[in-house]
Amino acid sequence: MKNVIFVLILSACARLSSLPPSPEIGQKLVNNQLDRPLKLEEVWFSKYTKALELRKQNKYAQACGELEYFKETEEFPLVSLAHLYRIDSCARISKIFPMEDVDQLEKSIQAGFQKEFYETIFNLAKNIASSEVVVGYALKLSPFKSLRAEKEELLLLANKLDSNPDLKKQAQDKLFKYSPRFNTSPTPDLYPDIARDFEKARDFDQAIIWYKKILKEKPLNDFSRWISAANRYRQLFKNRRDKTGHLRETNILKKKLQRLVHKNKDDKIIDALADIMVQEARAQWTQNNRTVANSILKQAQEFLPTMSQNMKALISWIRGMIELEAKNHGEAKILFKDAIAFEPTQQKILDDASWNLAWTLYLDGDFDEFIAFVNLRRSKLSEDLYEKLTFWQGKALYKQGRIAEALEVWQELYKKSPYNFYGLMAHVSSGASFESISASLDETPKSAEVEWLASVGQFELCKDYLDDWRSNKISNSDKKEWLYSFIKCHHAAGAIRIYYSHPKARDIEFMTENLAALYPLSFKTDVFKAAEHFSIDPYLMQSIIRQESAFNPEARSPADAFGLMQLIPELALRLSKQYKTEYKSFDDLYDPAKNVFLGAAYLKELNSKMNKRMVGVIAAYNAGTGPIQNWYRVRNRKDVFEFIEGIAYEETRNYVKLVLRNWIIYQQIEKSSDFKLDLGDLH
Repeated sequence: MKNVIFVLILSACARLSSLPPSPEIGQKLVNNQLDRPLKLEEVWFSKYTKALELRKQNKYAQACGELEYFKETEEFPLVSLAHLYRIDSCARISKIFPMEDVDQLEKSIQAGFQKEFYETIFNLAKNIASSEVVVGYALKLSPFKSLRAEKEELLLLANKLDSNPDLKKQAQDKLFKYSPRFNTSPTPDLYPDIARDFEKARDFDQAIIWYKKILKEKPLNDFSRWISAANRYRQLFKNRRDKTGHLRETNILKKKLQRLVHKNKDDKIIDALADIMVQEARAQWTQNNRTVANSILKQAQEFLPTMSQNMKALISWIRGMIELEAKNHGEAKILFKDAIAFEPTQQKILDDASWNLAWTLYLDGDFDEFIAFVNLRRSKLSEDLYEKLTFWQGKALYKQGRIAEALEVWQELYKKSPYNFYGLMAHVSSGASFESISASLDETPKSAEVEWLASVGQFELCKDYLDDWRSNKISNSDKKEWLYSFIKCHHAAGAIRIYYSHPKARDIEFMTENLAALYPLSFKTDVFKAAEHFSIDPYLMQSIIRQESAFNPEARSPADAFGLMQLIPELALRLSKQYKTEYKSFDDLYDPAKNVFLGAAYLKELNSKMNKRMVGVIAAYNAGTGPIQNWYRVRNRKDVFEFIEGIAYEETRNYVKLVLRNWIIYQQIEKSSDFKLDLGDLH
C-alpha cells in the first residue's frame, strides 16, 4: 500500500529534536508497511533510504528524483549528504560535471562529511570530467585515505593523467613525500625514507638495497643515521621470519661497533654496542643457547665499563633471568641484587629486578623473606608491581597455611582492582564467584547526524564523522557522554581511544559506569560466525582482538601483522589455501570478516597443538607454538599462575595476562548469572 504523506510538522525543529524513526518504524518504512500518514522525519527516512538503495543499484535517474525533495529541506540533519548524492546522481544522467554546484557544496559541507564528499565527487569526475578535474579531486581525496595502497593509487593516478603543470607538480610532490620509493632521483638525505617505504610496502629486497647504501657510509659522519639504518636492516630479516639471518646480521653489527669503540669512546657508540650485545644475547637465549647468551653479556660488562647505570642494571637483570631459568637460584639472586644496587633511573628496570628477586625467594620457599622484601621495597615500586607482589604475597601466606590472612589480602586486592589481572586472579584464588555485570551507557542522543547515520546504516560515514569530532578539543564531560555514539556507529576503536583520553580512565567507579565502551563486542556477527565454524570460544576471540588491534580493522604492527587479529601475511596465505578462502595480498587482511575467519582457523590449529590449554593457546598466538611447547616441557608447573609468571618472553607473559583479563570481563558482561572460573580450563 502506498504511504500517504502528510507533513505534521510545518516549522523547522531544533536539529537534535529531528531524530530518526525507531528501528521498528524504520523497517516498516523500508518495507512500505506503514498504513498511516507519515511524520516529517519518516518522510525524510523513507526518501533518503530509498535513494541510497537506488544508488546501490545504479538507478541514478530514480535516485535523482527522490533526492530532489531535499533541495528545499534544510532541516534534515543529513541534508548536505542528500545534496551530494543528488548532485552525483543527476550528473551521472546528464553527463555534465556540475562544477558550480560542487564548488558551492564544498564550501558548506561539514568537516566530518568531507571524505565522503571528495570520494563521491572524485568517482563522478572519473566518469564525466576532464583529467585536470580528476587530478584535482584525487589530490583533495588522498589525505583522507588511511590505507597506504589506496592513497598511493590516487597519487599515482594523479601523476599519470594530463593536467596543468602546477597540479602535476603538486601530485608529484605529494607522491614523493608519502611514498618516497617512487622518487627516481633522490638525494642521499632521502635514502632512509626510501628504504623504510620499501619496507612498509613489503618489498624487502629493495629495502635491503637502500639500507645497504646507507651502511656503506662512514658511521662516524652521522652515527645516529647509520645505526638507525643498521637496526632497521636487521629488523628486515626478522620481518621475513628469517631468524638465522637476523642473528647473523646482529653479530656482524656487533663486530662493527666493537671496532668503532676502539677508535672512538663516544657514549652513543658505547650504548649502541651494549644495546646490540643485549639484543644478541636475548636472541641466543630465545634459541635456548643460555651459555652463549651469558657469555655475550659478561663480555659486554667487561668490555664496556663506562656504559650507563641503566644498561649495567639491565645486563645484570638479564643474566639473573638466565641463571633463574637454569635453576641457579643463588647466582640469580646475586645478579638481581646487583641490578638493584646500580640504582637504575628507569623504573621498569628497577621493577623487573625487584620482582625477579622476590620471585626467586618465593620459588625457593623463603616466604617470610619474600613478604619482608615486599614490605621493604613497597615505597620504591610502581603501582602495577605493587599489585603483582600483593597477589603473590597472598599466595605465600596461603602456602604457609595462613589461609585467613591470604583471603584477606586477595579480597582487598580485588576490591581495589576488580578489572586488572591480579585483582581478578586474586578473586579466582579466593574461590569466589564472579558476578554478572550490567554494562550499559548513557544512550541519550548527542548528535542528530550520528543518530541518522546509524539509523540508515551508513556506519563507515558515521565513523568518519565521529573521528572528526574526536579531533577537536573535547571536554571531559563530552568524552563520557559521547561514548554510546561511538558504540552505536560500530566504532569500538574510537570508543576505547576516547575512554582512555579521559583523566578518570583508571578510576574504578568510572570504569564500571563505562565498561560497555571499554569492552565492546564489535564485529560480533563476523566473530561469532567464525567462532562457531571452528568451535572456538567467541569471547576468547573478542579478547584477542581487543588486545591485538583494539578493534581497529586497519591496524598494522611494526612486526608486519595486519587487521583485527593481527595476522602475518605468510600465515594468512597458508590458512587461506588450507580452508579454501580467497586471499590475494596482505591488504585482504584489512577485511574484518576475512581476518576473523582466518584468525579463528589459526586458533583452532593452536587449540589442537596446545591440547586445549587456554593459557598455551593465548601464549602461542603471540609467540608461536615452538617456544610455548618448549616451556611446557622444561618450565611446566602445576600452578597456572606460576607457569604464567615463568613465561620467558615479557611481551608474551603480559599478553597472556591481558587477554585472560579481557576474557573474564567479557563473560561478566555477557553472562546473565554468576559464574566460577575453573583453573583446570586454563592449564
